[in-house]
Amino acid sequence: MKNRIGYLFLVAGTFYLLVMYAAKVFLLLLLLELIFPLFQLFFLLLQTAGLRIRWNGDGEELSFCLENRGVLPFLKLSVRTVVTHPWSGTVRKIRKKFIVNGRSSQEVSFPPGQLPYGRSEVQVEHLRLWDYLGIFSLSKRVKFCKEIYLLPEPVPVELSISGRTWSFRTDGDTFSKDKPGEDPAEVFGLREYQPGDRLQRVHWKLSARSEDWMVRELSLAEIPRVLFLLDLYRVPGLTEAQCSAFLTAAFSISQAMALEGCCHEFGWFVPDENAFQLVRIQEPEQVWEAGKQLMKADLYDASMDLFELCRAEGRLARYAGILRLTMGLELIYGETPVGKLSAETIKESLSHCGLEV
Repeated sequence: MKNRIGYLFLVAGTFYLLVMYAAKVFLLLLLLELIFPLFQLFFLLLQTAGLRIRWNGDGEELSFCLENRGVLPFLKLSVRTVVTHPWSGTVRKIRKKFIVNGRSSQEVSFPPGQLPYGRSEVQVEHLRLWDYLGIFSLSKRVKFCKEIYLLPEPVPVELSISGRTWSFRTDGDTFSKDKPGEDPAEVFGLREYQPGDRLQRVHWKLSARSEDWMVRELSLAEIPRVLFLLDLYRVPGLTEAQCSAFLTAAFSISQAMALEGCCHEFGWFVPDENAFQLVRIQEPEQVWEAGKQLMKADLYDASMDLFELCRAEGRLARYAGILRLTMGLELIYGETPVGKLSAETIKESLSHCGLEV
């Protein structure tokens, strides 16, 4: 707008000089000032036709490339991007301006800190290109959409596995053939005593026949002992910070159980299918695959009691316990609330939660 007003003042000044002095030079200058913007507009049309856009990176990056296929540079180009966070329902518009030389490209990237954890839908709405004088601009509408998945970093959790959970048994128990664990139901193997081993695991008879003390290594059961349910009910006033804290807590607790050798099932309810979607977690690396599936899920607006749904489906007998995490950051074990996390201090809340499953 400032450039347009300035240019109008320039034309008006030239016209005033022409009227006052009636010189041909002012007439030629006025004609040039009137015709030059038309050439600017013509070249602007050509430049806009040569502008292309393409995505870079994978599903965890917000990065795209503006490509100028023409010879003339873009001295002023703006991109408006709309970022929608489906879980919280927030919509943000991000506008950036660039200079792109002729026959070259410009990468547009956004720092991860500009996006909350979880799934974000990114849409480039339109590109706006200005002429060299900043008088005219043309808008090129594009339908360029992509889903971005940003995974949170897990944090240490104060978590312990109870003896009741370790002693939980089901029909058809299976045990790992590659890794030892903490399950006393079966012996994984024998080895020499190491400092820190419990005396209860010493094999006294074998140690008496040997020069060294021998201890039993317990097996690692490959049965889900705990059901970790994530309640995706959209609580009133849900914010991006709560969603990010929810995912951080879910990933961190699941990984903490996996690091303790506690096989569990990580799941959530899908109302459209009227069923639970469950993923078995035995190793910490499996948490990420489960998390990617979780971030594709949609929240539901009707509150439901997941514990009662488990009871109705006869799931209570399949697990030593059922742990639930709500979008309000409340932890519930069985039917008893065991803690309330804080979105603002999620790391400290998890490191001092004292959770036992």
